[in-house]
Amino acid sequence: LNRVKQMKRRFIIYAVTTVLCMCIALGLVVRHRYFRQGEAIEFADNLEEFKYGSIGAEVDGLPYAIWVALPRVCPDLLPGGYESLGFISEPAHKLPIGVSVRQFGVERIGFNCATCHTAKLNDHDQIMIGAPAERLDLEAYTNFIFKCGMRDDIPVGQVIQAAEDSGVKLDLLDKLFYRFVIIPRARRIFRERADTVAWMKSRPTFGPGRTDALNPWRQYFGLNPSADSAIATVDFPSIWDQSLRQSTWLHWDGNNDSLVERNLSAALAGGATENSVDLHSVQRIGNWLLTLKPPPYPERVDQQLARTGRRVYEREKCQTCHDLDGGHAGQVTDLGEIGTDPERVTTLTDSLLKCMPTIGGGRPWHFTHYRKTNGYANPLLDGIWARAPYLHNGSVPTLWDLLLPPDQRPKQFGRGCGTFDMTKVGYQCAGPFEFNTMLPGNRNGGHDFGTKINDAERTALIEYLKTL
Repeated sequence: LNRVKQMKRRFIIYAVTTVLCMCIALGLVVRHRYFRQGEAIEFADNLEEFKYGSIGAEVDGLPYAIWVALPRVCPDLLPGGYESLGFISEPAHKLPIGVSVRQFGVERIGFNCATCHTAKLNDHDQIMIGAPAERLDLEAYTNFIFKCGMRDDIPVGQVIQAAEDSGVKLDLLDKLFYRFVIIPRARRIFRERADTVAWMKSRPTFGPGRTDALNPWRQYFGLNPSADSAIATVDFPSIWDQSLRQSTWLHWDGNNDSLVERNLSAALAGGATENSVDLHSVQRIGNWLLTLKPPPYPERVDQQLARTGRRVYEREKCQTCHDLDGGHAGQVTDLGEIGTDPERVTTLTDSLLKCMPTIGGGRPWHFTHYRKTNGYANPLLDGIWARAPYLHNGSVPTLWDLLLPPDQRPKQFGRGCGTFDMTKVGYQCAGPFEFNTMLPGNRNGGHDFGTKINDAERTALIEYLKTL
């Protein structure tokens, strides 16, 4: 009898121990898969790191499996997939340029510098690194993510199946976790965060190639942008030849002269947090951008005509504001003189400016360089041919139009295509988005320098600008 009792006791101890071990093992598996922060995949090549590397923006990003599933579960909202929003894909890469994956709990997607600073010329099948992403429509992307993510009529099983159809490998544990934890939580977060982008509804639509540079910060600091209609919509800038800009004022309104702060502010605006931002990656890409050259003009340049254009450039004193040795490059020209749309400048209010130094508080990199200006910085013109559309808000489609008197510039024009006019130098198409220069923040007036020249001089000047 005692032997039987001992055997029962041993069996119970063995069973309990086995169950505990299994629970611990399962817990370790669950923690490893769904509750840890993974290391970033670091690419040996700087170009690949720029295109696909992590800057820490995945921390609050969509789980990768959900992100790839959404176009399949909401084809009525996005029939062309993410590429229809301007994302650029390359062969042998599962993600578009500018999109990274990193584990923060689960594998999540994030954006990096290449998201807004890579373009593609369709006619030449040329990817231009560091150029403004003229086709990328971030507002349409945001609207799609929230509309699709908050739909209750889509069964959880359909999302899981769509992820698998997109190439995501999910085992039984993954499917259970996504069904009962991750997808329900994601839907809850969509609803909770919908108010954080509500301010977009009271502004003119960004359209492709543009973003609002200040209202997300106003939302972050609790300055309630939904209560007003202040606009800070700007075109994506180019980011090559940063070594030339180390002594200039940065951002469109010249509100900062620190490349480090500019790069970190861009990373934070892209989704990284003060805790998650990958300082090593941001610094690595920042150093690489110091010497990144703009893409050369893709067709033959008439050098004799360009020399004539150079004389027009000098006669009109363009170098005064746009050449480093001209004395005013990278400095701010007052609104009263430049005359371009003032909305971006006036939206950087004193209340917002006071908040900026709190970013990075207690860290070695905390912000200290922000200032208020009353105009726009004079940009260098390297690679100017590849920066269309023009002016800080992208309200002028081509160089030819920019050199016309403001009242002769197009009032409406298409944005969001990769078709390039090699004569006028700029994107030329009917859409998919119609840009209206009569709307607040979209005005195309001002910068009337060099606009009194004749057509022959205008043609020659543009030929010279192709060489920069």
